[in-house]
Amino acid sequence: SMHFIMMMEGNLDENFPYLRRAIELNPSFARAHFWLGNALETEGRYDEAFSEFNSAHLLDPQELLIGLALARSHADRGEFAELKRVVEDMAAIDEGHELTVIAQQLFFDSSQEYASALMLRQTTVDQFDDFDDRILLAMEQKRLGLTEDIFSSVAPLIDSDLEPWAYVVLGEMDKAIESAAAYPVSAANRDALTRRAWIDVFAGQFNQALIYYDVLDVCESESFNASDCLYSAFALRKAGNTLGSNAALARVREEIGRWRSTGVKYHNHLSSFAPLSYLEAGSLLVEGNVDEAINIYTQLIDDGYVFIFEYIDPFFAELRGHSEWGALIELSLIHISEPTRLLSI
Repeated sequence: SMHFIMMMEGNLDENFPYLRRAIELNPSFARAHFWLGNALETEGRYDEAFSEFNSAHLLDPQELLIGLALARSHADRGEFAELKRVVEDMAAIDEGHELTVIAQQLFFDSSQEYASALMLRQTTVDQFDDFDDRILLAMEQKRLGLTEDIFSSVAPLIDSDLEPWAYVVLGEMDKAIESAAAYPVSAANRDALTRRAWIDVFAGQFNQALIYYDVLDVCESESFNASDCLYSAFALRKAGNTLGSNAALARVREEIGRWRSTGVKYHNHLSSFAPLSYLEAGSLLVEGNVDEAINIYTQLIDDGYVFIFEYIDPFFAELRGHSEWGALIELSLIHISEPTRLLSI
């Protein structure tokens, strides 16, 4: 994740007074503003978090970790000119630092050309061996028909607990499930559980996915994740639990409304970058409102977005029979050589 959450003992609510007291005693303590911003962001108070990140950056513009937090906030708010300025400042400090590269990738993904995003992601994979970037790179290569490059990108995942994802990217779902069974996951490892739930959703094993989502509690306030809550709604619907699915969708829409009220316009969704309307389209698909979802996707494609996970995501399987979908995908392919924002669902 590109969000750096402060690791503090105890309840976050209990730490707010201490952080505010630290700032009161020393208003120039940049790290206290940064930590408070992370705590506020965790609570969903995004406008207040942005203010704290901005204060921290003004106090310590040389700190790359603070710069990345501010860059992420600018991206979430759709402030791409300000995002570019922060990223350029970070590059001037240390262009090769991993945090700077992450910020540059964020900028290209959200507001620049597809070619630039692809080249930088290759650099990120080569230098830092980041799992999320490796999967996104492979999916981009798949869209371009670069078969040999796909194998090169996913080969390092073989014989590891990430091996199932190599088969997901290659479209070999049976092998992905077989491989996943060979690598049990701990209930304490949220990242591993989340990835395993995604695989089961992609493979149509909805009841199994729901077991993981039940452990993760993805729709509850303290562990809420909009993307995973939306996937759990999809799995619940497919498993025949309409009431549960509707409750999860209501939670997703509640969070979207809260984001908008605090100035947030975009969301980090499955390691990619998406406007909030993208999540709304997913919610409509879960409900079966395909025509309304198509209208949103049409606008997104007109704006130059590319759907990275279209080949494997079960949401899109619901759309492929729609009379307009083929033409929309053809249009999206044209955008590959044009300025592009990359999306996964």
